[in-house]
Amino acid sequence: MKAKYLVTAAMCLFVVMACSVRADDTSQWTSGTDLLGDCVKLENVMPNSPSADTARAGRCLGEVNGVSNTMFHYKMICPAARVSAGETVAIVLRYLRAHPEDLHKNSSLLIMGALSEAFPCK
Repeated sequence: MKAKYLVTAAMCLFVVMACSVRADDTSQWTSGTDLLGDCVKLENVMPNSPSADTARAGRCLGEVNGVSNTMFHYKMICPAARVSAGETVAIVLRYLRAHPEDLHKNSSLLIMGALSEAFPCK
């Protein structure tokens, strides 16, 4: 079972790296709509075993984690305590659901907006 999980995780990482820009997206970035759909898949599979939605969930987790780590490294966000990847995804999901009018925008910028709002530096 552990080997199956590791293979699935490795496959997700590959898909995240290979599909960071979707072929059908002529704007050269993923949108908030894409991110919302992928993060909902993550929200649905987290308590369960890997499923067909694992690749989309992995893309969500990879993008949110990458943006949050970069923002933290460059002191663009200042969380009071250590925040898990799952908590970060939950913050981004709340933000995306609260701002449906922005879902056409670049997904990385939406993640930045969510995290800047949640963890402002004083």
